[in-house]
Amino acid sequence: MVELRRARHEDWELLKEIRLRALRDSPDAFCVTYDEAAGYDDEVWIERSSAEPGEGSSASFLAIDRGKVVGMSSGVLCDQHRMDVVSLFVTPSHRGTGLAQELMKMVEAWGRTRGAYEAVLDVEADNQRAGSFYTSLGYLPTGRRETYPGRVWLHRVELARPLGES
Repeated sequence: MVELRRARHEDWELLKEIRLRALRDSPDAFCVTYDEAAGYDDEVWIERSSAEPGEGSSASFLAIDRGKVVGMSSGVLCDQHRMDVVSLFVTPSHRGTGLAQELMKMVEAWGRTRGAYEAVLDVEADNQRAGSFYTSLGYLPTGRRETYPGRVWLHRVELARPLGES
């Protein structure tokens, strides 16, 4: 059975592992490159996994199957009313199991408890699988499109959805 939980202080190495794995697996899906993230000091990963449940402006959630991290989601409060879903990743072995939906529910619920009434995220314009997944969850294009910093060949599309009762 897969355990789903908010990342804790002692989970920093698991968070680092799954984030770097996501960047290797899907390099065009994230604003940060593998090399950039691999160069972060351990303190960055410790900080990202250390906020207490009622504190902080960001949170990460992990999916752990038999001791191995197999998925993650992360959210950041943009302002007092919006949450940015900055990452979602599930390993190939666990795709199609409903795990991505569960990780999204967790990050959205966290945003809701922190006062956010809307969740926003960016998806690479040519990533039809991800776009279809987010649309199935109720995310719709806002009309905002941008290129990724430093990678002008990648185009991201902003999607948003209200965070009413789930």
